[in-house]
Amino acid sequence: MRHPFYAAYLLSYIAGTVSSGNLWTISVFVGMAYVYGRAVTGEEVKLAKSEFRPAWLAWKERTGMLVPRLSILVRGVRRDA
Repeated sequence: MRHPFYAAYLLSYIAGTVSSGNLWTISVFVGMAYVYGRAVTGEEVKLAKSEFRPAWLAWKERTGMLVPRLSILVRGVRRDA
């Protein structure tokens, strides 16, 4: 995944919501998901305009933004079988 820190933060907000049982924490998750979504988008735009563009675009095709691409994992398993 391209943004593991943001994914981990969002996962912690989900865990906090589930473990606390307070519905107001859902709004915290939604708000932070919006903030992190904007941050991720900004970072990806910067990378797409940088000197690393060719390598970054290739990496982007192979990896998920916030979660791993399962299709890549499945293809890897099929090759090993």
